[in-house]
Amino acid sequence: MPRRPHRKSRNGCLGCKKRHVKCNEGRPQCSNCMNAELTCVYQNKAPPSSSQSPAAVVNYSGSSLPSPAATSSAIASSYWSPASDQPSLEHGVVNMLHLELLHHAKSVIDGLECFEITKEECDIAVKDIIQFAITTPYLMHEILSISATHLSTIRPAQSVFLRNQATELQTSALSIFNAKMQSASNDASPLDYVPRFVFSSLLGSHMLHDTIAYRDGDFTLFIENFVRYLHVTKGVTLNVQGNWDMLHETSLRPFLEAGATSLRGGSETFSPECEKLESLLKSADLGPTSAKAYEEALSHLKAAYYAHRRVAEMGLDVDPSTLLYGGRTGVYAWPILVSTEYAELVLQRRPEALAILAHYAVLLHWYRDSWMVGDGGRYLIEAITKHLGPYWEEWLASPNEEFRKDPLDLGPSPQPSIF
Repeated sequence: MPRRPHRKSRNGCLGCKKRHVKCNEGRPQCSNCMNAELTCVYQNKAPPSSSQSPAAVVNYSGSSLPSPAATSSAIASSYWSPASDQPSLEHGVVNMLHLELLHHAKSVIDGLECFEITKEECDIAVKDIIQFAITTPYLMHEILSISATHLSTIRPAQSVFLRNQATELQTSALSIFNAKMQSASNDASPLDYVPRFVFSSLLGSHMLHDTIAYRDGDFTLFIENFVRYLHVTKGVTLNVQGNWDMLHETSLRPFLEAGATSLRGGSETFSPECEKLESLLKSADLGPTSAKAYEEALSHLKAAYYAHRRVAEMGLDVDPSTLLYGGRTGVYAWPILVSTEYAELVLQRRPEALAILAHYAVLLHWYRDSWMVGDGGRYLIEAITKHLGPYWEEWLASPNEEFRKDPLDLGPSPQPSIF
C-alpha cells in the first residue's frame, strides 16, 4: 500500500526530529516535548519566515548546528547547582539518574579492549576525559546521553524513558556546544581542544547509531537523516582541525597515533571489496566535480577496509566488536573524511553515490554484533539495492555478495561496548 502523503514538519524542534515524530512547532514548548516532560529546543529562535536564515547562527562547511536555546546559559553556568525540589536538566541540576549514567559509562569503558594502546594509557586518558567533562557541560551531557542510549538497549522495560533522557541530554549538549563555539577565542588551549575532540568523537558514533537504529522504513527520510549526520559530525570535527600538534601533547596521543596507523596507506592498498566499483566509476560518464567526490570517497573507503583487515589478519584472540580502535576505526572515520560534495550527491540519491554507500554498509554489517551498529549495514544494502533496481545490479554486486556469504562470526561481546 502506498504511503499516505503528509506534510513534513520542516521547523520542528530537535527532539521531535531525532525521534522522527511530527512536531506541532509550538513555542516555547511543543506538545510532544510537553507530554514527555522533555526540554524543547529549536534549531532557530524564530521560524524561517523571519528575517534570520535558518543556518545563520553557526555554519560549518554547509552544516548548521543547533543554535543555543534560551536555557543553555543557565545549563552552562549552573551545571553543578544544588538539587531543587523538582530536578530538571533545564536548571542544570545533577540528579541520581545522571550519577547512574556516569557510573555506567565508566564501568563499560573500563572493560574495553584498546587495540595497539596499553591498558595504562587507556586508563590515564579516561581519567583525564572525566576530569574535563566535570568542567565542560557539553561533554558531560554527551557522555551521559550515550550512556543512556546504551542502557536503553539492555533495559527493555526502561527503553522509552532512557531514550527520551538521551535525546534531552544530547540536545542540551549540542546547544551548549554551539553557544561555546560562538564565544570561543582563536587562541584556545588544550583545555578547550581536548573536550572538543572527545565530544566530536562521541557525537559522531552516537549520531551514527541513532541514524541507523531508529528508522521508520522511509528510505528518503533515512537518507536525509544520514546526510544530516555527515554534516554535523564533520562540522564539529572542524573545530579541532589544525590543532593536532597540541592534542598530541595530551593523554590522547596514543589514540590519535593508533587511529592514524590503522588507516595509513590503506587508500593506496588493493581492496578486493572495492575493485569492481572502482572499475565502474572510472568508466562512468561523470562530471569533474562528481568524479572527484566519488574518487575521494572510494579512497577513504579503501582505507577503512584496510583498517579492518589489519586486525583480522593478526588473528587476535579478542572480540573485534569491543575494540576501541583498530578494525572499527574506518567505520567512524569514513563519514568524517568524505567531502560535503559527496554528501550532497548522496542527498540527491545519485546512483553512484548510493553504490559507494552500499560498500560502506558492508563494514557496518561486519560489525553488526556491536549495539552501535546492529542491522544497519543489512538495511542499507537491501534498501539501496531495492531503490536502484536491476539496472545497477552490477554496481552492487560486491555488497550483496558479502551479505549473502556466511556471516562473519564476531561472537558475542563479553561486555557490551559503549562505543
